[in-house]
Amino acid sequence: MRQLSLLYTANQQCYGVQYAPNNNSILACISCDKFGISGSASMYIIQHSENSVLESKFQIIDSFRFGATLFDIDWSSIDHHLILTGNGDGSIAIWKWPPVNNINPYDRKPIYVSKEHKKEVYSVQWEPSGMRSYHLLSASWDKTIKIWNLNNTGLTCLVSLDAHDGMVYSGAWNPKMTGLLLSGSADKTFRFWDVNKINTRSPPIFVSKPNSSDILCADWSAFDQNIFTLGYASGLIEIRDYRNMKEPVHSIQMAHDYAIKKIKFSPHIPDLFASVSYDMTTKIWNLKGQLIDESKNHSEFAYGIDFDPLIPNRLVDCGWDRKVVISEFQVPGLSSRNVLI
Repeated sequence: MRQLSLLYTANQQCYGVQYAPNNNSILACISCDKFGISGSASMYIIQHSENSVLESKFQIIDSFRFGATLFDIDWSSIDHHLILTGNGDGSIAIWKWPPVNNINPYDRKPIYVSKEHKKEVYSVQWEPSGMRSYHLLSASWDKTIKIWNLNNTGLTCLVSLDAHDGMVYSGAWNPKMTGLLLSGSADKTFRFWDVNKINTRSPPIFVSKPNSSDILCADWSAFDQNIFTLGYASGLIEIRDYRNMKEPVHSIQMAHDYAIKKIKFSPHIPDLFASVSYDMTTKIWNLKGQLIDESKNHSEFAYGIDFDPLIPNRLVDCGWDRKVVISEFQVPGLSSRNVLI
């Protein structure tokens, strides 16, 4: 994997990074004081640009401060001005960028904040576009998942699911089946939820057998509504099919040397996904479980990852070493020429 651009955040450890929807020149990155153990956090808006000879410019153009840690981030695909964060004080927040008023970053506040979780919120996600546009989820260390609606008056919690017997690390909407939710937890199970009957406390529609390790992250394929991946604290990656829960399609034993923090499917290439890990590496995989490319951009835990929304063989990652890195990876049969058009 070839590093293209590098940026450092200021004395804070990065927890997540994401491109703006359909815009590979703007990214948002969240970073925390004291490795996210305590203290406050920042959200940086970063601009990336290239000239005709692919010389890049990577710079922070705006920032926000928050009085607690920020653990997860998701940019709305419906309203590209709205950014959702999951926070260490048990709250979720909606931010607007560009801000309504050009005020000092230390004085800016989210446009909406709701604090109903009793512990840290570790995963947040807007429901995919084309469904219920302003529904979102939050998954927390208090063992619950909450489903929210955003309207003109603020955030309303529609239902709170007593989701797991341990901390919930990850929640992910199915991109095509409305209301289908996947969650992973410290209780070592993954579960499915049908939240179409949103006013009821629905039991899970499936509970897996406990694995030997915590499930830290999960993601659905953008192309096949039945395919999803799980990342484990043991370094295991599982590729699974929703139609057959008995066994994984493929298991990648020791995909990483340490825990897998984030897993992400490509929005461009159907059988491709990426993972980042506490072993400080970023890896690209296909659905056969084969390693396609890898990098070691970081000298501390790698924490966040996202694919470029326009260029299929590029991604961004970030880590506790304060680095935000854009890289270009190799895909057999895909040349830079036809990628960059």
